[in-house]
Amino acid sequence: MFASTSLAQQQPLLLRRPLTTASLPPSLFIEWNPAIDSACSNLQLDYSVCVHIPGAVNTHGPTPQMPNLSTDCKTYHKVADGEVCPQIEKQAVITLDQFRKWNPTIDAKCSNLWNGYYVCTGV
Repeated sequence: MFASTSLAQQQPLLLRRPLTTASLPPSLFIEWNPAIDSACSNLQLDYSVCVHIPGAVNTHGPTPQMPNLSTDCKTYHKVADGEVCPQIEKQAVITLDQFRKWNPTIDAKCSNLWNGYYVCTGV
């Protein structure tokens, strides 16, 4: 089930404060709404846009969380600005394979960590 919201704001506001009520990074907003250009210049008032994907909400643990964390996660880490996967793995004493298994949304280059969001570091 997709959640959507009606854009009642003007596009400059969206660019300055990208979907703060949805806690959605701008890059994902564009990815999930491919009809919207990268500058958000073609947003239309009162049209719905996607602000959530299935599985993005975990019902346990701290929030906000990266999408699709392992459902049996017991240990979490809040991503700090500029932090990279090897730092998190070293601190949690886990392997890259474990980290990627418990956080399947994280890409192979670990280039899509969301600052201020929790990741799973133990099950």
